[in-house]
Amino acid sequence: PPPPQFVTDDGASGNPRCWEKLRKQAVDSTPLDYDVTICGGTLGIFIAMALQLKGHNVAVLEAGKLRGREQEWNISMKELLELVELGVLTEEDIDMAVKTEFPACRAGFKNSEVTPLEGGYFDNGVGYECITPNVLNLGISPSVLIENVSERFKAAGGVIFEGTPLKGIVVSESLGAALDVGEEKDPITSRLVLDCMGNASPISRQQRYGKQPDGICAVVGSCAGGFDAESNLLGDIIYTNSEIQDKGPNGQLQYFWEAFPVGIGRNGMEPGTSDVKTTYMFTYMDASEGRPSLSTLMDDYWKQLPIYQPSITDVETDLDVKRVLFAYFPTYKDSPLQPEYSRILAVGDASGIQSPLSFGGFGALTRHLERISGAITEALESDLLHKDDLGEINAYTPNLSAAWMFQK
Repeated sequence: PPPPQFVTDDGASGNPRCWEKLRKQAVDSTPLDYDVTICGGTLGIFIAMALQLKGHNVAVLEAGKLRGREQEWNISMKELLELVELGVLTEEDIDMAVKTEFPACRAGFKNSEVTPLEGGYFDNGVGYECITPNVLNLGISPSVLIENVSERFKAAGGVIFEGTPLKGIVVSESLGAALDVGEEKDPITSRLVLDCMGNASPISRQQRYGKQPDGICAVVGSCAGGFDAESNLLGDIIYTNSEIQDKGPNGQLQYFWEAFPVGIGRNGMEPGTSDVKTTYMFTYMDASEGRPSLSTLMDDYWKQLPIYQPSITDVETDLDVKRVLFAYFPTYKDSPLQPEYSRILAVGDASGIQSPLSFGGFGALTRHLERISGAITEALESDLLHKDDLGEINAYTPNLSAAWMFQK
């Protein structure tokens, strides 16, 4: 069957009110409502701010309230300071948003939990670990960061439409794009639409309709108290402490761990005083129907956690669970996604841009923000909004092969 039509460039399809407004603005020589409309505000607000500062007329659409979650985002100071250089953040934003700071994260590849570990596999028979200073060692509050950037974006002339779910988009290569935001609201017209709606974006789903992902990153975890406070000093990234798990007919999986202390290093909270930690267990697999479910992975997470964190002996009695976390990230080898329609560009998770460390989300978007915002400005100023032109912005990046190492 044909894919569900969320985006169309067929004048006989889509919301007629959208086509009517595009044509009327063209006849009346009225400018389109915005230069750029960004769909998805949680991460889109950062690229919106960057573009507004470059002199563009920018709007952000958010289906619900534009606010960040309670769970901290982990990132490096270097990446935050790059956003300060772009004007997206201020140093005051960073000071307000950083709630946790620790010196380093550990990376390790081991066949069992032996900590600390010296030497390499041929020396100890277990594996290797190292310390990576200043990498993902900051825990920031998304709610604080998003609120501050949103207020400054509006003060700079940007517009935020909250409680405005997107129903569809019509595209005229010569006139512009019009966004259907419901029968009770006037369509929004724009020269360019940015899709920041994540890997579940209806625009990306339409384009990838019927295509099985080449891989899946499955993540489970929790934020909980009850860990040993005195040793809760460093984080973990890309850490293994077991051999490959044999799931019989469901295949074989290698489990990786991440862990980040919460509530130390800032606001008078000294290292060694917090027993709260976020731990993630993740794995890579293909998209075969027979692979283990998230519930299976979550069961394994609770079983394996006391081995990974020996200060926990019984997860039911020792842990004060604050949040349980789980997600699938579909991955495609043809990422970043090339535009199927003119005037629409996917960015961040919607485009399939990944990071082997944080995989998606805030970090994967911000690392490309300077390049993408600069290229979008050039495209707008030169009126290079055809899909072939926009495709040059998200050209294939060879470093994505690092993310695929773990899926082979």
